[in-house]
Amino acid sequence: MLVVRAAGAIVGVAALESLGDGTIDLAEILVHPLAEHTGVGSLLVKAALQQARRMKAKRIMTHAQDASGRDFFIHRGFVAIDDRRLERKP
Repeated sequence: MLVVRAAGAIVGVAALESLGDGTIDLAEILVHPLAEHTGVGSLLVKAALQQARRMKAKRIMTHAQDASGRDFFIHRGFVAIDDRRLERKP
């Protein structure tokens, strides 16, 4: 679990899960509504990629609920596999 705090409050979290085949699932990224569009999500993705490298992952996967989420990940180097799933190398 990765956590971002601002002024002592949690403003974002990300959950990573090893799928056991060299793949890390970036299962969740949650950003507090007041912290949206402030870079917290990008910081969480960057930290998740660093953690995946430390875990010797071959790839990191995630999913997007909508087009906005999909665009968010694509702009951070992920490639769409299908309508919801995306992946990239750490």
